[in-house]
Amino acid sequence: MPRPDIEITRRKKRFGRCRICQKVGKLTKEHVPPEKAFNNQSYLKHYADETEKAGRIKWRSREERTNGVYVFTLCKKCNSQTGYRYGSDYVNFVESFISDAIPENANKTLKIEVKDFFPLRVIKQAISIILSTSEPTSFLNHKPISSRKINPSLIRDIEINNPEKSHLRNVYQELRNFVRKRDSTGLPPNVRLYAFAIVNAGTGYRTGIFGKVKLSSKKVSFVVVTGSHPILWVLVLDGDIDEKLLDVTDWANFEYKQRKTLKVEMPCYWSVGKHPLDFRNPIELYEQVFVNRMIREGLVFSGDLDKAQELQEAIYFARVLGKTTKEGYLISRFESCVFYEFGEINGWLENATIEQTKQVIEWRLKQQK
Repeated sequence: MPRPDIEITRRKKRFGRCRICQKVGKLTKEHVPPEKAFNNQSYLKHYADETEKAGRIKWRSREERTNGVYVFTLCKKCNSQTGYRYGSDYVNFVESFISDAIPENANKTLKIEVKDFFPLRVIKQAISIILSTSEPTSFLNHKPISSRKINPSLIRDIEINNPEKSHLRNVYQELRNFVRKRDSTGLPPNVRLYAFAIVNAGTGYRTGIFGKVKLSSKKVSFVVVTGSHPILWVLVLDGDIDEKLLDVTDWANFEYKQRKTLKVEMPCYWSVGKHPLDFRNPIELYEQVFVNRMIREGLVFSGDLDKAQELQEAIYFARVLGKTTKEGYLISRFESCVFYEFGEINGWLENATIEQTKQVIEWRLKQQK
């Protein structure tokens, strides 16, 4: 049966200010992205609604048993109008990448010829999704947070200057006009829109505005990420990004009725982490999370190490604190996870008992035979 709170939400009438026309009234259910763009299944929701005492993100998760991701942020007129004008062209564009956005193509560039499509309509639908899922004030009053692994000295000298409220409000108003007026062209000055493909089906993001710090250059950019497999969109409101993405800003300069055939070179990545623009593959993420868990448990590195060396020191740290069972399994139980090792098999589990860990070891041993 559905969760009671979800069922109440479904029946509840929604009233508020439409994110596009800004009129106050009844808001309608809108899939973001459109339902036909592969947004029609239940999903696992990861969200952060608070930070821990140390100023780090506190993540929560829950399963949403619904027919895709949707919000109540647009009035009926704007919802219908954007869907009618831009929705089908957006879906056709996204479908061009579905067969190639697969794990075998991660970290490659998909070279796809998209025939007879309307670039401006695709961009207007992408901007409509961004408006539906973010607001110009969505990041205000949020304190900067960082990963547990980052050395405080690396971020001590980084100066974070939030964009002016009035500037963001003006930008969002220009974006609203861009979507509402069918024939309007061009994004606001200094605003850029990027796209990239992801290989893991059933994955998507919708964020408000967030600040992204690049430690190598100590530059801060303010961006919005939204979309679902196979295409995600990145709107850069302030600053620059270093990731290799497809810049589609100029597509906003086409005319509404201008049809094109373009050879699109779409970067393609894994996106299995909770943070947007994290392109680590599942194994890299699994190993890094384990290292971070050991840091939380008290691991201190012996020096400036690369990722492989950090992993080895984390494994050694877990081994030292472990106990050997009568079966010969080395098991280390921590507050945040359980580490196990037997022969050439090792790994870690979240929220597992010793018996459950033994079962996993036995299952992995059978897989080797």
